[in-house]
Amino acid sequence: MGKLLAWFRASEGLCRLEEFESVFSRLHPKQTVKWCWKDRIVHHEGGDQGPVVFQWLPTGPSDLDYAKVAAGCVACHGIFSVWGQGESLESCAQSISFSAEQQLQMIDGSWCFRFQTLGHRADANHQMHGDRVEVFRHSLGALVHRKVDVQNPDHTLWLVQDHQRDVLEQPLNTQYRYRLLHHIRPKKPLWNAKQWRHKLSLSRRAFLSTSTLPVERSLSMIHLGMANRHGPEDTMLDPFCGSGGLLLTAAAQGWRVVGGDIQKQLLSNDPKPIPIPPSTERPKRGIEAVCMVDNFMELGLSTPILLPGMDAWNEGAATQYLAANAGKPYRAIITDPPYGRREFLSGKDAWVGEVDCRIRPTTTLDTFTRLLELGTQVLLPNGRLVFHMPVAGPDSKGRISQCTLHDHAIQTSRRLNYRLISWGVEPLNSSLHRVLVVLEKDVGAQAMKSPQSLL
Repeated sequence: MGKLLAWFRASEGLCRLEEFESVFSRLHPKQTVKWCWKDRIVHHEGGDQGPVVFQWLPTGPSDLDYAKVAAGCVACHGIFSVWGQGESLESCAQSISFSAEQQLQMIDGSWCFRFQTLGHRADANHQMHGDRVEVFRHSLGALVHRKVDVQNPDHTLWLVQDHQRDVLEQPLNTQYRYRLLHHIRPKKPLWNAKQWRHKLSLSRRAFLSTSTLPVERSLSMIHLGMANRHGPEDTMLDPFCGSGGLLLTAAAQGWRVVGGDIQKQLLSNDPKPIPIPPSTERPKRGIEAVCMVDNFMELGLSTPILLPGMDAWNEGAATQYLAANAGKPYRAIITDPPYGRREFLSGKDAWVGEVDCRIRPTTTLDTFTRLLELGTQVLLPNGRLVFHMPVAGPDSKGRISQCTLHDHAIQTSRRLNYRLISWGVEPLNSSLHRVLVVLEKDVGAQAMKSPQSLL
């Protein structure tokens, strides 16, 4: 067995690593792993199809254990065993040390050979693929005894050519330009993120709004919040739930969920058409009358506990959130606070109105502090707080800088007894970046203050 590599999407920022750890702790709660990640980051991190990052995995867990974790992650492409690596194709092929017998044991069904180039490459040419295969013909000759299936193989060998650069424009992979990787697939994953991305797709949902988070983002945030989850009795709170995207994703993973939002119309059980264009899966959208709970019912999930007209800024918020959970504290608060934006607030039916897209620095800092204060009242010890915050991009004026928000986060976390677990910055455009913050309530702060202190 070769060393194991995890293949991550760089567009998820550093939170991709924390997500992997969180999913691992959920699927393998009795295993202890000492994580040691390489911290070099590629030059361009934005975009859903952005660059990728390889990370070596610690020894201990089996390859199939890791493969199950990768199947449950949004930002991880998969787990790979390294068969060969080198600065040139020839040296990569010569480095393969597996005997013919070992190769046939690991490739016990059909297989195919695929190619992936990372970063910019000027000489990209599909006609070169055949020449590359020829280089490996001698070292992989035993595989002629296995069926080649290009469409649906049991095993895949990837030849990866790495041209990526880090933030200093230096080659990310300075030792090996080529790697031959064997993709390790889980036999029966308990949770498959790809399948749930399809089931939870926005194009399939009955109810959503223009600010509903993409499915991948919701899944990643829920994963980050579930590291210390103990069982089905644990409850997640979203105090700015909007159209309920995070609630729906958490419920799909077995959480009990409670949500509130100042916009009562979004949480109303009174069905009505939504002003969202139709899709192939929902051709009658904009005509059919729907409400938020329809999303849950169509997936066979338990309906959420909803608090219309209520968010984290309401007077007595902590008391009401605890009451909604039968007086019990929450395992996690996972939310996407409004960036100064409100939808569907005015007009005759309260579904059409002015939209305020301004993001005010004072509002950002106040919201950050308010969420931490709420967590001190309603979170369990070791409970997690996961949320987004907007920060200024290179071309921004008037928005809060990342450094200012980070300093505020450190000071407020210390004052209110939180540990900063992850701080992932994601470029959205040249004027707006977004920080995904993960905090954990310190075990030493187990004594919960009275909820009245938030009044």
